[in-house]
Amino acid sequence: MISMKPLATALLLGGITLSFTACKKVGEAVQAAKTATEANSAASAENGTEKFNAYISCYNDADASAHRSMREYASWVQDMDAGPTGKESNIDNPGTISENAMEGCNKITALADAKPAIAGLDEAAKAYAASLSVWAARLQEADKYYSNEDYKDDNMAKGKAMHTDFVAAYRAFDEASDRFSDALEEVGHKRRLEELATLEKSEGKKFRYWHLSASMNAESLINHITEDEFDVEKAQALIQAYEESSEALKNYAKSAEQQEVPSGFGLFVTRQESFLQAAKKRMRRVRDKQPYSSGDISYFKAGHGRMVEGSTESVVHAYNQLVDASNFLH
Repeated sequence: MISMKPLATALLLGGITLSFTACKKVGEAVQAAKTATEANSAASAENGTEKFNAYISCYNDADASAHRSMREYASWVQDMDAGPTGKESNIDNPGTISENAMEGCNKITALADAKPAIAGLDEAAKAYAASLSVWAARLQEADKYYSNEDYKDDNMAKGKAMHTDFVAAYRAFDEASDRFSDALEEVGHKRRLEELATLEKSEGKKFRYWHLSASMNAESLINHITEDEFDVEKAQALIQAYEESSEALKNYAKSAEQQEVPSGFGLFVTRQESFLQAAKKRMRRVRDKQPYSSGDISYFKAGHGRMVEGSTESVVHAYNQLVDASNFLH
């Protein structure tokens, strides 16, 4: 059987933007801050920020759809070990990875060899790009076959023949995706800690400091509670840390000068509260060992897991909305 990660986690590198200007929306992952000046651009290149941002963009642009395609395929193939039979009633095409996403990811191999090197990340990036390229090619072939319904003409012969290599390509990609995600998370966390220390030293604990602090706590929380099983006491501590930093941010904003608080902050606060509620519901479901009802399961089967309270999908949905709200702060 294939192990399928929740679509949301394509998640898996969740984070919130570090600045309110010159930001590029990046979905679940952190976009390191960029400035408009040539001097800072040069510094960005020197410390590897531009390379890191390119890795983030590749991951965010390609990873979700790459996993979603296997999810679509596995939704109708009744036995993933045996493969399709042609007798299934809901045969569908798996979809592909967009050309724009692949264009960015195809540059990763050369970029990984460029200086400065990012230890622990460059090799993971190259492995990710290589496995993604193979998986994308398999998807293109399968998507054309199933979109054209050619299985009706060859009695699923090609579908059966493709299955083994199709699954193998996905498994290789999935493993590379996990390693790349972990490396991005580790490097990103280190960089954000440095950024936090720099902010505290340069301007004190003001809006940008508390926004980054809350963002980092949100990321630590989402990465912990999206596992099927997790340490509940640690989850409770992470929830408390996130709640306290979120409150500190809101309290600071109340007394700050108007120009220091970016527009869109009201929506951001609402999304903060929604994520906190979703995280607590997720923790309680795992803590109390609350099983999913038949109605919950029907939501999962229909691809609407985010509607189920305490589910991984629901908390990731709330987190992604928080990220979106953060990216729109300006």
